[in-house]
Amino acid sequence: MMYEIKGQKQSDATVCVILAAVGDALSRNHGHIESEDDSSIVFTSSFIQFNWNILAPVSRGVVSVQAQDGHSVLSYQVSLFRTRVAATIFTTMGIVMGIAMALSFGKLTVVLPFALMALLLGWGGVYGANYCIAKERLSRFFDQVLKNLPAEPRSPGTAD
Repeated sequence: MMYEIKGQKQSDATVCVILAAVGDALSRNHGHIESEDDSSIVFTSSFIQFNWNILAPVSRGVVSVQAQDGHSVLSYQVSLFRTRVAATIFTTMGIVMGIAMALSFGKLTVVLPFALMALLLGWGGVYGANYCIAKERLSRFFDQVLKNLPAEPRSPGTAD
């Protein structure tokens, strides 16, 4: 799996406290935990999102926490594969419709170079914008998770 966005954060909290907080934060934002062990969480997000939450462009991700030199280092990697596919579909549909209109007016040779340029610019715009926004928002998301860590990990079934 290719991961487009990677990052690291540092905290003084323990590994289990950080992983519990990350798992809770991912669940609150419609993340689905696929697997979890002592030092990492693998997650996916809902295919269809009706709001723009932090995980909307994310297909899959891995968050791991390692103890290093008296600190815990949170590392994350996410894939935007679904966003690449959506950008390809949307821009290709637009180009096909443009070519169909050009054919109906008999102006294909005039429109074809612009259609190819629009494909590249449209795809780059859709995917590029989502990439830049996701990269910044994920960094802030994990900063916020580390900033709001509980003092003790919660046991399952305990009230907030």
